[in-house]
Amino acid sequence: MLTACGNISSELNTNTAPTSMSVFTLIEQTPTALPTETPVVPSLTSVPGTLFPLDELRMAYVIDGNLYLQDGSNLPIQLTYNGEDQEPLISDDGKKIVFFRGKSADHVYVINADGSQEQLLITNSLLNERGLRYDEASEIRTFRSLAFVPGTHILLFNAYQIDPHDLELKYKNHVYAIGLFLVDIDSGKIRQLLAPGLGGSFKISPDGNLLSVITSGHIDIFGIDGQVIRRNLVTYTPSKPIELFPVFYWLPDSTGLIVSLLVESQYDIGDMPTYAIWRYPLDGNMAIQIPLDPPPMGTDAHISPDKKWLIYNREPDEGQKGLPLYIGNLRNGSSNLYAVNALTHEWSPDNIHFVYEGNKHELFLGSIDKPPTYAGKGNFLGWVDTSHYIYASIPNMGNIMIGEIDGETINIQTFKLKTLSSKSFSWFIFVSLTSDKNK
Repeated sequence: MLTACGNISSELNTNTAPTSMSVFTLIEQTPTALPTETPVVPSLTSVPGTLFPLDELRMAYVIDGNLYLQDGSNLPIQLTYNGEDQEPLISDDGKKIVFFRGKSADHVYVINADGSQEQLLITNSLLNERGLRYDEASEIRTFRSLAFVPGTHILLFNAYQIDPHDLELKYKNHVYAIGLFLVDIDSGKIRQLLAPGLGGSFKISPDGNLLSVITSGHIDIFGIDGQVIRRNLVTYTPSKPIELFPVFYWLPDSTGLIVSLLVESQYDIGDMPTYAIWRYPLDGNMAIQIPLDPPPMGTDAHISPDKKWLIYNREPDEGQKGLPLYIGNLRNGSSNLYAVNALTHEWSPDNIHFVYEGNKHELFLGSIDKPPTYAGKGNFLGWVDTSHYIYASIPNMGNIMIGEIDGETINIQTFKLKTLSSKSFSWFIFVSLTSDKNK
């Protein structure tokens, strides 16, 4: 595990691929009945029916291009005054905020939670100065490519290099050569883990030691230092004419992946893709399919933190009105229709509850063993803990609401001078400042 104060070299990684490759045997799992199991609820969380401690909630958001930070119901603090800031990301301990600046989001900054020590962290020119082969034609952008190693101030990000001859296609269907980088946001030192063309979308394992990286046709496993752990853990045939990448998740104990693979190799605009769910262990050569019936369709699916449940949508069957929502059991392959006119959102950390969206931004609280209940109206923002979820009310996006399972709703006013629309109030993110995270 890298620590927040680690000294990181800026030297290039020159690892080469191993000479041998592992080939998986794909085995379809037959649905089987499982004994009744009582879900285990994590102990370090609040209990339903208790008042949420607002001083544990740290929020960062953008108003008219400026970054604000707010603790609970305290008054917000304006951190930046540039007018072009967006997409903040808070470290686990709540002490650092990383954000993009500029209309093209090609500069990454970091600032302390008290507004001090604002520093430019990543630009194309900085990478180029270090001899990392990124020029002004390259782009470093998209919030999804920034991620903290759990419990540290180490940030991973993708950089996208555009061929200079492809500049006329910029902001269209241009082709990127993707690299993978690591930066210590305390020291500013950058290290390239994977050179342009060798990187791809990534996910960090729960223990913070491994990376799963997807490139066209395969998923590889690396150490957090860029060392090759396993090439071609997952292989697949890229779809044509449009390549739609698989969706993949780490198992909670970091011993393997759950992967959603396209059933068909053809995908074009307007198609609704069908997926098959597979389990790939790191220490074996046997992948097991979880045969959900009906299978998931589309990319809007969410898996529970313990990787035992999946909520997903698919096209309505004949005579069915509204978009159906299914709950799939990933242990035995069974699935059940749960609701209609429902868009999936996120699971609670207790692996029992989830939030989904109905018509006109109406939010509902779902459960693996109970019918849904109305939760409020607004844009869902995430789960604070096992008992509390957070959303922005409509039409005033500045009203942040904390709802409780079987409990009351708390209204946090973030900005009291005016009613805020989605155009002026954006990029909301939060972190829970529990005592364990501050140690």
